[in-house]
Amino acid sequence: GMQTDEAPNLMGPHRLFAGLGAAKISFIASHCTSAHCIALAQSGGAYAWGRNESGQLGLGDTATRPGPVPIDSLLGSGSTVVSAATGKAHTLFLLEGGEVHACGASKQGCVGSKFNTRAEFEI
Repeated sequence: GMQTDEAPNLMGPHRLFAGLGAAKISFIASHCTSAHCIALAQSGGAYAWGRNESGQLGLGDTATRPGPVPIDSLLGSGSTVVSAATGKAHTLFLLEGGEVHACGASKQGCVGSKFNTRAEFEI
């Protein structure tokens, strides 16, 4: 995409997680088709950032996030998030008990068959 002053390209490494305080990140999920990332903390929490036009960040809205934001909706599940995977406009979260949570675009049923193909998001 085109570079703007609001979202400049960074030509070198920078500290992405400087704003997360003491959180220790154990896993980062992204994909070549994704324009968003998910980071999992050793404590079991999850953080999301990037494009969010289909709700793929799991934050309950469609606002783009330029940096990591905690996914509070996963905290009430009572389980630790142990893995995550991202697609073009959806995200899957694997909890330690084997439960899978999904959010984002429901094209081809990638977030579950009970949702239609419009941009619905649910965790």
